[in-house]
Amino acid sequence: DGAVERVGAADARLWLRGGRAPVDRAAPAPDAAAAVRAAFATLDGAGLPSPDAVGHRLVHGGPDHAAPERVTKELLADLRALVPLAPLHLPKGLDGVEVVAERFPDLPQAVCFDTAFHHDLPEPARRLPLPRALTDETRIRRFGFHGLSYEYVLEHLGPAARGRVVIAHLGNGASMAAV
Repeated sequence: DGAVERVGAADARLWLRGGRAPVDRAAPAPDAAAAVRAAFATLDGAGLPSPDAVGHRLVHGGPDHAAPERVTKELLADLRALVPLAPLHLPKGLDGVEVVAERFPDLPQAVCFDTAFHHDLPEPARRLPLPRALTDETRIRRFGFHGLSYEYVLEHLGPAARGRVVIAHLGNGASMAAV
């Protein structure tokens, strides 16, 4: 269990529990790529084995990517085209995928999309107040976020909660969903 926290800040930290000894130290992590590199270097130093696969949470899958997918060059090209939909988050997530591929070129990677939970919103809920010609041509629509968080909560509440719960995702962004 571990993390690189406060990526991009001067006081970024890396911590790891497991391996030879716990680690908790300052980590130069000016961006997501540096954070992933620092994490792998720490795993190496802790005597832990290389991963068998890596999974990534990506904020946006656009209208065409809702289910978890194995990373391919074609998928990465599709996702790079979606950067204008999530310019603060998607590039950093994709950088992480690419750093893993540099380090472990044959390692399987998969991505899960935060927008997937809301992918099947009913038409009235996903439609924006724009002319239909514009939304039909551009495929602009409303996407919900924090879906992986909502899935986690629903899984732990069980099926009886469906249709009767409002979930608030607070921290690292904020949203609410009536499910």
